[in-house]
Amino acid sequence: MKIFLTVLFFLFLSSSHAHLKPHKTYYKVTYTKGKNWNEKLPFKKQNFIGEHVFYLKNLYKQKIIIFGGSIDKTKMSFIVLKAHSKKEVEKFISKDNAIAQAIISYSIESIKITMPQIKPLDH
Repeated sequence: MKIFLTVLFFLFLSSSHAHLKPHKTYYKVTYTKGKNWNEKLPFKKQNFIGEHVFYLKNLYKQKIIIFGGSIDKTKMSFIVLKAHSKKEVEKFISKDNAIAQAIISYSIESIKITMPQIKPLDH
């Protein structure tokens, strides 16, 4: 009986704290030209760019990426996503062949949302 009560206690303890997962933070990933970017080629003709776009669209469909875009009058683009840590973001980004081949480079910043949207985006 004592073993049963001990197991029951630990089951209760683990289930009562299951909701206490670390919350997700928003991160902005900014993309720029990498060291292997070919200045003679347009964006769409760069090596691994087709795969890059496909990979990001897949992350968007999985609701990992919240939104993305380009920055006017620059050659930079960005994505915003939710993750538990910067390390988790780096894990997603490192699977992108355009990053691995240094066609594009990136920087990651955590961001704090101070004016959230009224209704969640449906994608």
